[in-house]
Amino acid sequence: MFVNGIERLSAYWVGLGLVLLGFVLGYAYHLDARFGLIFFDWAELWSGRLSLVFFLVVMAYATLRPGFAQIEGYYPVKYQLFLASALLFCAYWVIMALKFFVVGMELFPVRLAGGGLALLLSVGMPVAMGRATWTGRGLMAWQSGMLFWVWVVWMFGHANFIGSAGTDASGLIVYWVSFFALVVLIFWRSVYVLLQWMEEMKQRPSK
Repeated sequence: MFVNGIERLSAYWVGLGLVLLGFVLGYAYHLDARFGLIFFDWAELWSGRLSLVFFLVVMAYATLRPGFAQIEGYYPVKYQLFLASALLFCAYWVIMALKFFVVGMELFPVRLAGGGLALLLSVGMPVAMGRATWTGRGLMAWQSGMLFWVWVVWMFGHANFIGSAGTDASGLIVYWVSFFALVVLIFWRSVYVLLQWMEEMKQRPSK
């Protein structure tokens, strides 16, 4: 059901993401037309959650459809999913950068480097898929590395916010929900991949 639904929506996936991002920014502007702290707090919180939801969808779909064979019908579906996820991740980073320069917030070089690598891997995924020089194995390696590293960046970002924020911090409940979603997905993905690998081992002819 999940796979079929995503494949039906894939042609509209990029447009859907951009429309939802427009709603987020529009409502943030409604709250603070002067582009102050309220605007950037709202825009950062919900553009980040939107980017995360699209990433979780990509991760779930790529777990169920890990391959990149051009003859398979899901290749263009994966391209649209990765492209939408990369665009929303870029938008989230632009909003955070603007918040840093306009409002001012603490900058951590290690987190910046880790997030920057995640951004490059995300953007590079649809770019690599669009180039004929990349093979299926190369794309699968990039996919695995990108999904893992972006997941790590999201997890550390959520853990840091939850650990440092007060009990009445704005958006804390949203961060907790997102945190548990990340934990559940990586657990499911790990178990699913392990079971698939065990099934392949059973089917291999014994020497």
